[in-house]
Amino acid sequence: MNDEYQSVGDRPTRSAAAPITVLAPGQKIGRFKLVEMLGHGGMGQAWKAVDPDRRDEDHDGFVVLKLLPDALRLNEDATEEFKGAYRRVQALHHEHICPLFDVGEVAGLGCFQVMQFLKGMTLRALIRQEDPQRVGLRQQQVVALLKPIARALDYAHRQKLIHRDIKPDNMLIDSETGDVHLIDFGLAAQVRTSMSKYSQQRMSTSGTEAYMSPEQWQGKLQDAASDQWALAVVAWELLTGQLPFHGDGTQLGFAVCQAELGSLPDGVQHLQVVFDKAMSKDHRQRYKTCRNFLQALADAKPVAPATAAVPTIIVPGRPPWLGFPASEAEVKDIQQQWAKHLNMPVVSQHASGEMVLIPPGEFLMGTAQTPDEMMQLFAKFEPKLEWFADEQPQHRVQITRPFLLGKSAVTVGAFRNFVTATGYVTEPEQDGAGGWGYDPDADGNKFVGRQSRFHWRNTGWEQSEMHPVVNITWNDTAAFLDYVNQHTTSPISNAGMWRLETEAEWEYSCRAGTGAYYFNGNDPEKLVQIGNCIDGTWHDKWRNKRAINGKSGFLFSAPICQFQANAFGLHDMHGNVWEWCGDWYNKGYYEQSEGEDPQGPSSGSSRVLRGGSWGSSATYCRSAFRSYNVPLNRYYNIGFRVLCELV
Repeated sequence: MNDEYQSVGDRPTRSAAAPITVLAPGQKIGRFKLVEMLGHGGMGQAWKAVDPDRRDEDHDGFVVLKLLPDALRLNEDATEEFKGAYRRVQALHHEHICPLFDVGEVAGLGCFQVMQFLKGMTLRALIRQEDPQRVGLRQQQVVALLKPIARALDYAHRQKLIHRDIKPDNMLIDSETGDVHLIDFGLAAQVRTSMSKYSQQRMSTSGTEAYMSPEQWQGKLQDAASDQWALAVVAWELLTGQLPFHGDGTQLGFAVCQAELGSLPDGVQHLQVVFDKAMSKDHRQRYKTCRNFLQALADAKPVAPATAAVPTIIVPGRPPWLGFPASEAEVKDIQQQWAKHLNMPVVSQHASGEMVLIPPGEFLMGTAQTPDEMMQLFAKFEPKLEWFADEQPQHRVQITRPFLLGKSAVTVGAFRNFVTATGYVTEPEQDGAGGWGYDPDADGNKFVGRQSRFHWRNTGWEQSEMHPVVNITWNDTAAFLDYVNQHTTSPISNAGMWRLETEAEWEYSCRAGTGAYYFNGNDPEKLVQIGNCIDGTWHDKWRNKRAINGKSGFLFSAPICQFQANAFGLHDMHGNVWEWCGDWYNKGYYEQSEGEDPQGPSSGSSRVLRGGSWGSSATYCRSAFRSYNVPLNRYYNIGFRVLCELV
């Protein structure tokens, strides 16, 4: 097995025979009671069944049983190979990969898998319903359908697993949620291989012929790019109603391996360059990831604008995303629609504080003006050119899933509850180096760094339980979140993992539909209404030519929620305390950032900080400003805000 990607099976070697299986509704297989057959073909039978262990007053207990083909079901070698493949696939946990619950085996019937039952239809059935004349779907429709599949594939590829049988039949659309799920991850390929090895049936390919890449046809090593080829074939088929290559058997294989890719119809000709890359004969020339391919498909624009109206999504059941730009009324309306859709309040109380529902949407990340232009606009604050260069290029980003975000930073009180429950000692206390603090009796600079007496409990100024906790390292935030994930019972039924926000999620949430420097406009003087920074109050105490004129009344950090909230209902996004984000920092990351749910660089030495603080000028407190520091850093104006995923 190569150490890059795990697939299942190999080339055919031997054959065997087995009796025919006859099953009927009402029959029991172990604890499962069959309800109806969902499909029957060369890959075996699929049955809807009832699992009594999953049935209660809220759940009907329906599952799907997939039996091995008759030629394999009693073959011990084939069964063991299938179980091995199953165990690898069962380890995949992704919202758009249909969960595998179990693998069973009963006497006389052999091996079968148990998977989640989704009420809906395959993408193949949806195509026939939406496009009965086979003329092709709209570009935006295709992107909306396949982006979740691309995300699922990239996740699996990071786990070193490939699918090898991407096709519309292996994509299921949940009729209740509109979510698209990928099924049969590598297992259909395992069945094909086993059929060749252990039965009389010769199946020398690992996938479905019309969607197979050149390297699959040629029996060469397959990797993530092979799945990308198949995904591109599906996209081509959705757009045109036709497959890109035609023929049967060897004729089709020759065309895939040797013939030039045909031309797209006029209406989608602008996408030709995208498919030329995604379906390159050389797998090394394809896109780096499946999401990169879908992003290119989404970004490609026709030479002339289309005259017909283009729907934004093909499947029903979900509210619209938040567009950009959006008014405060539009933001609140979309937020309310998602709250109703998810059957939850906009604001909910949790152990770490109040959490606000943030709907999915898009925004422009970064700064549109050149660094030189920004230097002139913010000259009063003595900026540095590299600060603004770090916010380039401005690029469109989509946040595709709703989530909960702290209404404010985590407070001293919430952090104290964590410490009391666990006995946790923060890194500034553990290593004895301490953090930063304010010493009114010190000579000269009264802001003192790295003394053991300063830490989250003592900053040198009075803190209430409602002040944001500071002098917290990035690693301390991880310990807090580990505890929350293990011990917090959320009042929200679909609450998932707790974590730090990515910097893209932070900026999207901060902007709340706006494109200005601050969510209340471009004027730094108005920052005093919404954030705590170096202002007139500071200037009266310690002369500072970078102060804005307005006076907040706070010299240091303020208790949470003392300033106006943005349209989402979030407080203190501008100023008060810097907030640790989950991303590694890379100053050149925007050049390569993905357009959908960017996660930041895969490694680095520093973590991203966002938002500015009470000790920052208005330049630092802008929505687009990026800062960073090593995870061990501790400072009297650095805290954190938490995010809760929704599942």
